[in-house]
Amino acid sequence: MTEQYMQIFIQEQIRKLKSFDAAPGDDVIQWLYDTETVFDSVQLRPSNKYIAVQSYLVGAAAKCVFDRAKSPLSNAL
Repeated sequence: MTEQYMQIFIQEQIRKLKSFDAAPGDDVIQWLYDTETVFDSVQLRPSNKYIAVQSYLVGAAAKCVFDRAKSPLSNAL
């Protein structure tokens, strides 16, 4: 596979990911598994996975994660 085709493949795989909003009935374990599977298929490094996954958190999930990051206690955890 040429580098150009590989980049297209990676972009397509990343676009397929669904966002997660922690709505009632959402299965976070399944969402994490699906997301990790895509990240692994495109050989995303762990540090980039952490950055990328944040853009797929919306609604209550994003609020929970980003509010906790702002908390002064977050550094102690």
